[in-house]
Amino acid sequence: MVTDAVGFSTAMSVNEELTLRLIDQDLSLIAKICHEFGGTVLKSTGDGLLMYFLSAVEAVACGLDMQRQLIELAQRMVPERALTIALAFTWAIL
Repeated sequence: MVTDAVGFSTAMSVNEELTLRLIDQDLSLIAKICHEFGGTVLKSTGDGLLMYFLSAVEAVACGLDMQRQLIELAQRMVPERALTIALAFTWAIL
């Protein structure tokens, strides 16, 4: 699974300090949820994470939980301060 903060560069140009705090908060939450579902964070891209799961079912369940928790977090914030995090999945037999 890969995550990416949508509009990160634009947000950085508007308010770098706030954007860095928000991305750190979001990526910390995403990494915690990843580990709870048995995943491994392989790499940070700065505004996203590359994660590995042994099970596609666990990866999708993790992604759904990430969405739920990120939405809950965003609802407690001023709307223009929340980052939008996109999720993408790939699957392969190795």
